[in-house]
Amino acid sequence: MGTDQLSQFEVLGLSPQYAIDREELETKYLKLATTWHPDRFVGADDTQRLRATARSSAVNQAYAVIRNPKLNASSILTGIDVRVTTTGLALV
Repeated sequence: MGTDQLSQFEVLGLSPQYAIDREELETKYLKLATTWHPDRFVGADDTQRLRATARSSAVNQAYAVIRNPKLNASSILTGIDVRVTTTGLALV
């Protein structure tokens, strides 16, 4: 399953809930952000670089939503993924 089909919680390996353990969130985010950071794939082929970029983006988006209590609650209550964009928020 691609990261575009996963919820923010699934991307970070967390259970969907409002009361997030901040330490667990930070730990999982940092591990995944380090693992999928595009700089680690500079010498890789195009497919691997694109995959790393997509996963890195999904990890960053998930973290931005889950760490924000209002966006996290909205995502849980509506069942709609909220994405942070350069121009604001988008519902997916």
